[in-house]
Amino acid sequence: MILARHRLVGITFTLTMLLYVDRIAISAGKTAVAQQFSLSDTQFGWVLSIFALGYALFQIPAGAFVDRFGPRLALTLIVGAWSFFTGMTGLAWSFASLLAFRLLFGLSEAGAFPACARVFYAWLPAGERGLAQGINLSGSRLGAAFALPPVAWLLLTIGWRFAFFILSLVGTVWAAGWHLWFRNS
Repeated sequence: MILARHRLVGITFTLTMLLYVDRIAISAGKTAVAQQFSLSDTQFGWVLSIFALGYALFQIPAGAFVDRFGPRLALTLIVGAWSFFTGMTGLAWSFASLLAFRLLFGLSEAGAFPACARVFYAWLPAGERGLAQGINLSGSRLGAAFALPPVAWLLLTIGWRFAFFILSLVGTVWAAGWHLWFRNS
């Protein structure tokens, strides 16, 4: 059972890293994206801010969703949806569509941390939950810290649109693996 709990924390650690990899991709692609749509700095600021708005607005409803349907289904849908909208970012055709996809990306991603908290509540003894949360939060910061160079390389190598498709694929694979492996209790 201890091995399963360690595996669980490791898997959710990769999730929190992925959260931040997908978040920073738009920042890494700023030059190409802004050039593609002739965006001013203010408009690009809206692209970044709209994600945060969606994320903030949906944290509470997403947490309620996780409590109602359980973290197995919830995280599968959350990661699947945010991965879909990550990919849709690569299909944006205008400033308005880019804003819409980034808003939906934020709404979708909002449930990830509440779901992880619910996972830890169900699977870990009370004395291990704080450490697990700390590991997860470090995963998010490490994802942000170390993702920029490889994401920037990916953007330069295959272009910003295809980079978002690749990131979408990574999240989709994670969601499928989660659904196959995890059980709510």
